[in-house]
Amino acid sequence: MNPPPLPPDPEQILADAIDLIVDFRQEEAETLLNAFTGVLKGAMNGSDADAQRYYYWGRALSLLDEWEQALLRYESALHVLPNHEPSLWETAVILMDELDKPESAKAILEERLLKLKPESPVYAEALASAEVLIRRRDGRPLKPWKEGEVPEGEDREDLEASDLEPGA
Repeated sequence: MNPPPLPPDPEQILADAIDLIVDFRQEEAETLLNAFTGVLKGAMNGSDADAQRYYYWGRALSLLDEWEQALLRYESALHVLPNHEPSLWETAVILMDELDKPESAKAILEERLLKLKPESPVYAEALASAEVLIRRRDGRPLKPWKEGEVPEGEDREDLEASDLEPGA
């Protein structure tokens, strides 16, 4: 008797969809991802494993550039498992890179991800990127100082662009 077939590997399905998208075969990618999300929906059973299913569903939606829908799936994963790290990470990435909400991404990175993994260089780098995006949006220079030019008693973050103008 033959053993039952192994279930498809979600990472492989997503990788196959990426390959199709890169090859300009969007319709085939959509078909594959829709079938994949159908399987995920059908497997939902109210267990903690649903967090991972919602996470993969969100990843599939992200590949289709459906950012808000992907965020809803990550949020569903976080309702099941509040510290589901992959869903927190994908949420931060979408907020920062796709929806131009670096303040929200910064909050997730500081309050959730870096508390889970304080030594993570990836999370620390993402936090620094979010802070740069926020500075740009606020119209503050990215590097408003040179070593030794910060007035005594002031933090670098407290400086305004006008503080750096000659004669200010």
